Amino acid sequence: MKGKSLPHHFALGMLIGILLLPPQAQAQWTVFDPSQYALQVSKKVEEANRWLQHYTNLVQQLTTLTGVLEKTDELLSKQKNAITTMSNIGRTVRGAYQLKNQVEAIVTTRLK
Repeated sequence: MKGKSLPHHFALGMLIGILLLPPQAQAQWTVFDPSQYALQVSKKVEEANRWLQHYTNLVQQLTTLTGVLEKTDELLSKQKNAITTMSNIGRTVRGAYQLKNQVEAIVTTRLK
């Protein structure tokens, strides 16, 4: 009898090899959850509405005369407070130097 042909041996070897190899990882299917998707969309819509409301309030404040005057008044009061604080610090430093000079004068006159 004639020997088996080379393609026959090759096919038989491939079949045995495939059966002996461990199974490979399979690709997973993407799962679509409509209820979770709807929940995420509703959250995004709520967030967009909040930003739109915030933006609308800012535009209204800045475009109306009352809003502009309120913002100007806030800025001026902050600047006035800063200037008052700096003035008080300057007075305190001047007072400390004056006190130092007075103490030095008292000590020097007592030593004489």
